[in-house]
Amino acid sequence: MNFQTNTFTILIVDDTPSNLSVVVDLLEESGYNVAIAQDGEEGLQRAQLLQPDLILLDVMLPGADGFEICRRLKAAEETRDIPVIFMTALVATERKVNGFDVGGVDYITKPLQIDEIIARVGTHLKLRAAQKRLEEQNAQLQNCREQLERRVAACTAELKASNQQLRMEISEHKRTGQQLLMMDFALNRMREAAYLIDRQLQFIYVNDEACRALGYSREELLKMTMYDIDPDATHEEMTATRDQDGLVVIERRHKTKEGAVFSVEIHITSFEYEGVALTLSLARDISERKRMQS
Repeated sequence: MNFQTNTFTILIVDDTPSNLSVVVDLLEESGYNVAIAQDGEEGLQRAQLLQPDLILLDVMLPGADGFEICRRLKAAEETRDIPVIFMTALVATERKVNGFDVGGVDYITKPLQIDEIIARVGTHLKLRAAQKRLEEQNAQLQNCREQLERRVAACTAELKASNQQLRMEISEHKRTGQQLLMMDFALNRMREAAYLIDRQLQFIYVNDEACRALGYSREELLKMTMYDIDPDATHEEMTATRDQDGLVVIERRHKTKEGAVFSVEIHITSFEYEGVALTLSLARDISERKRMQS
């Protein structure tokens, strides 16, 4: 932290002129702004008026002593956060504890030592500056939090309005998913190999029988096209068949992963689903029928 002493004001409350002279000269030479009060009541008034960054408070004052003055400083909202360092010749532990109990942050013992005064004052001013920065950051954080809460509140109505629509869409997706599972269940119990292909003749669905008949795994087939399993296929022939309306029945030859070729009868239906052109093919092995016919 860049610590500039001339930005801090220190209030000294002491009824001994010699003490005041020494401490004032020392602090002013160090660059601090210094104000003085020679009794407790004056100290209270000057603290309220000046709002110093730190108070050096003598314990032995005429009238109300330093402990009472500190207690009153801490009771007032305007001065409660100003750090108070006691100056005293009293060294008894009980007296020091009294000072901390009423809100003091430190002690400087008399006779006053220059190095000790500078060190303790500097330390507590740095702590006070850090505390103020933390308070400012907390205030900024609170402001950001309030802004965020307002945004959240503004969005909540819109979210609630769209929530019902989202639930309806989720419900529809669930029904669609259940229907797809049902279709997959049904197709996997057919004797025919079932292929669902797109306009590029790429497999996008195959049933268990297709995998068994061709000897490929489902993952392998979904990376392939009809050209990979039909050794006689030409582009013109395949696209012409794909583009016909209604049910089309053709005979073709399919090739397994091991290279074996067998005859199939394929029932082909083309349709469009959500703007995507698809073709469903149901292929049955007719090798035995071909042998009997020959």
